[in-house]
Amino acid sequence: MSKTTIFSELENKLKRGKLDPVYFFYGREEFLIEKLVSQVKDALLKKDKDAELNFSVLFAKDPNRPKPLTLSDIISLAATMPMFSELRLVVVKDFDEIKKESTKEKQKLAFIELEQYLKNPPPTTILVLTAGEIEKKELEKEPYSLLKDVTYAFAPLKETEAAQFAVEQSNRYGWKLTDEAVQKLILFVGTSTREIDAEIRKIILYIGNKDEQIITDAEVMQVVGVSKEYNIFELQRAVVAKDLRQSSGMILMMMEKDTEPLAIVGYLTSFFLKIWKLKQPEFQKMTSAEATREIGLFGNQAYFFNDYKSYADRFSSEEIENAILALGETDLALKGFSNISGDERLLMLSLMKKIIAA
Repeated sequence: MSKTTIFSELENKLKRGKLDPVYFFYGREEFLIEKLVSQVKDALLKKDKDAELNFSVLFAKDPNRPKPLTLSDIISLAATMPMFSELRLVVVKDFDEIKKESTKEKQKLAFIELEQYLKNPPPTTILVLTAGEIEKKELEKEPYSLLKDVTYAFAPLKETEAAQFAVEQSNRYGWKLTDEAVQKLILFVGTSTREIDAEIRKIILYIGNKDEQIITDAEVMQVVGVSKEYNIFELQRAVVAKDLRQSSGMILMMMEKDTEPLAIVGYLTSFFLKIWKLKQPEFQKMTSAEATREIGLFGNQAYFFNDYKSYADRFSSEEIENAILALGETDLALKGFSNISGDERLLMLSLMKKIIAA
């Protein structure tokens, strides 16, 4: 069974509120593990809203702990009754880094404790253990061998698995990737689920609202581009940083790779209109949810709201207004409805100077 199939099945099970008493997630695909831990927590809170009061996260490598975390410590905490709640969640990160007991006898007793816990886990606790990559020979030893029935491995994906994940992840956000879009996405982004998810969210934000929520290969190219260094979001970061040299270089590279100048102007116009709205007095009185809707961020796009707030702080109202005017003039010039004329590249470089110096 593929790693993405395991992830999807676990995700669907958790969404239905089906919780197991113990989980052990390990592997280099940290994004999938983080998502599942988050979904375990969400599923638990649906069962018992007060479980938040009994949510504990332990880090085996925490330097601030008075003493290193041991297996006995974990079992002791997991066996403790929750307070003011029917359920508790204990998450142990870096489980592969837990400290061995001081003697072999104590270590053996800790393994026995774990074995007994797994045979009869308390109905009041959900225990989630996570770890990085573990060698196969180590998995055959205690304590991992004791956990084999609750173990889920998430090693780096193969290309076919990454493509499957991209399709499923876009579906989770209410969008569909064409076959060509999937191929382009994996080609440029690679097989990291974290990177794939981040790029899909960027593409959805870039596209905005469409009658048909379908992502095409052309839209993947416009956002991800021939490399992650030259795309509309990296250009946005360079503009926010007011880096004229970098933003100008990106403009030229994007145009060389067939990104339409009008598409760049359109996106930057939308960007500056959003942060212009956030500077208005009436927006200061809104809740984050209200402001998110008002600036046109819907669904998964809301993830970027705090970014836009920080971007707005980098520009004065006058700078934003001047940038919007410069973008409008360039839009007309590119369409041939202006006295301003010249090579498209010169028009775009001139635009960058106006925006950065605005």
